Amino acid sequence: MDLLAPAFAIVASYLAGSICFGYYLVRYRTGRDVRNYGSGNPGARNVGRYLGPVGFFATLLGDAGKGAAAVALANFLDLSTSWTLVVIVAVIAGHLWPFQLQFRGGKGFATAIGAFLVFDYLLAFITTGIAVVAMLVLRRTTLGGLAAMALAPIAVYFAGYPLEVVVGATAVSALVLFGHRSNLREAFGGEPVLKENSDMPLPDSVEEVKK
Repeated sequence: MDLLAPAFAIVASYLAGSICFGYYLVRYRTGRDVRNYGSGNPGARNVGRYLGPVGFFATLLGDAGKGAAAVALANFLDLSTSWTLVVIVAVIAGHLWPFQLQFRGGKGFATAIGAFLVFDYLLAFITTGIAVVAMLVLRRTTLGGLAAMALAPIAVYFAGYPLEVVVGATAVSALVLFGHRSNLREAFGGEPVLKENSDMPLPDSVEEVKK
């Protein structure tokens, strides 16, 4: 079996996942590391705290886009379903553990949804639908999303997907939940996610940093 194409897709997807758009956007705009502020996450919500709606949506689209791009690459290379699922795991792993940022990355939810949209849009709809219901019940956005990710493999199983897809969804769920472990600790009475300097405003420009 030719492993060159799957190996290339896996490595390329990990490298693409390592591009944490929120980190680079805040670094470019302010010269600071967003991982030292707020929740410590270079994801859309934390970036939005400091750069507003534009920063939020730019980060969200960037993180989801790299998940979508990874699956598009797998499709272009005509990889099997199993290898495509490994590619999805790789791009999320890159987002969580980017090598160039000392393996301190984001949490993976948007990247997972972007990958699911291209892999099978019904998977994305199932996960998003569960998230919306969970958010309405729990009245907490993050916990709603985590509940959806935890329940997604079960929903996928009962939706009649093949076992390999159920296993892949389980692996994705485990990665995203691991990425949100600080949120889960807080939900069960642990330390707050927000850092001590969460209220310190980021400067509006690199020039302000230099003052």
